[in-house]
Amino acid sequence: MPNLKISQHLLIILAIVTTLLAMLGCQSPLPSPAAPTDTPAPTITPKPVSTAADFITSNPTPTGITITLWTVDDFSPQISLVNQTLATFQEKSPTDSVAVFLKKASGQASALDYLQTMPTVAPELLPDVIILRDDQLARAWRTGLLQPLSGKLDRTIIQDLLPAAAALGTVDDQLVAIPLELNTEHLVVNTTLITPTPLQWQDVISQNTTYRFAAAGANNTLSDATLVQYLSAGGTLVDADGAPKIDADALRAVLHYYQSLLKNGTISAKMLDAANPIDFWPDYKNGDIALTHIDSHTYLSDRHQLHTSVPAAIPTQNGEPLTIVHGWVMVLVTHDPFRQEAALRLMETFLSTEANAAWASYAQSIPSRQSAFSLVADDDPYWQFLGDYLTAGIAPPRFKGFDALSSSMQQAVVAVLNSDATVDEAVKTALDSLEK
Repeated sequence: MPNLKISQHLLIILAIVTTLLAMLGCQSPLPSPAAPTDTPAPTITPKPVSTAADFITSNPTPTGITITLWTVDDFSPQISLVNQTLATFQEKSPTDSVAVFLKKASGQASALDYLQTMPTVAPELLPDVIILRDDQLARAWRTGLLQPLSGKLDRTIIQDLLPAAAALGTVDDQLVAIPLELNTEHLVVNTTLITPTPLQWQDVISQNTTYRFAAAGANNTLSDATLVQYLSAGGTLVDADGAPKIDADALRAVLHYYQSLLKNGTISAKMLDAANPIDFWPDYKNGDIALTHIDSHTYLSDRHQLHTSVPAAIPTQNGEPLTIVHGWVMVLVTHDPFRQEAALRLMETFLSTEANAAWASYAQSIPSRQSAFSLVADDDPYWQFLGDYLTAGIAPPRFKGFDALSSSMQQAVVAVLNSDATVDEAVKTALDSLEK
């Protein structure tokens, strides 16, 4: 006789199983599990921060890179020639592209401002290439973010640079930038008011004429005009140990020269209100000034109006020419080898002989490459003058401490032009100011 208790238990278990099967049947079926794959754990190699690409896993053979270029309005893609240069790069490097970001030329939100603050705020947003003004180059280099170009950029471009251009791109004895264009200050002579062209200080002093130049530099420092006079008088800027030093004899000679011109009415204390030689350009073109300084860009832009003018070197103590060059430069930021390769190709595209010459013609500027200079100059007398003049071209001083030295000397210039001090008093004050 069957055990009724066991049968009852079996019936209960069967009922529970039946209920569970019914509940499972009401749900959607689970997907079949995928076949297992052997996926190795990713390996991340730490590396220093340079650009946004440094936060992306590097592909040892990248098929395409987007180069980030920080630039300014003067070199924006809205200018057809810049856009054409970018298109040329794209044609030669079809797998790469360029992302262009416009920054202010100076001050807050400028490329230099971002370069100085971004490494601690958003280092992943640093660019690959930047276009800067030359007066920003030293500070940019000393952030430690720029890459030297020797051994990286095409040697034929480096060897083809005008000496003045190579000097402009060099900081702390390293080539750290490639100038896109140059600009320099020189004399312009109104031949209806004065002949012959003065070469030395005495030539200017002996003439009963009017002479104007910008006597105020940026941030109360020396103007290029005064710095040229100081250096041409044999002035040095550092001592044997490399510390900033004022050459009292050279500064005294320049101040005596200014004092003589001031006494005979050739120059005016109002020049202290001018930080740019263009400030006197309207008066010169109106025939009110016989001698003035002007930058080469302005002269190139306006020379078709100047029928009785000739360019000349700035008169110096001994008649030997000297000039200070300025310009816009390109710098390399990224240190990633693959990005560097593409970034350098972009820089080389901008610096091709044809592109450099075309830009100089468009922008009324001096090209940085000798081959481009030859294309632009041809047999034009003004360009022949510039070719000779630029052999005496130097970059503005960039050593640490120059601004303080320059400011001390400018105090002496201001005191003499305003007749607030004798030359000896002004020189002593400058020397004392630098020692503080």
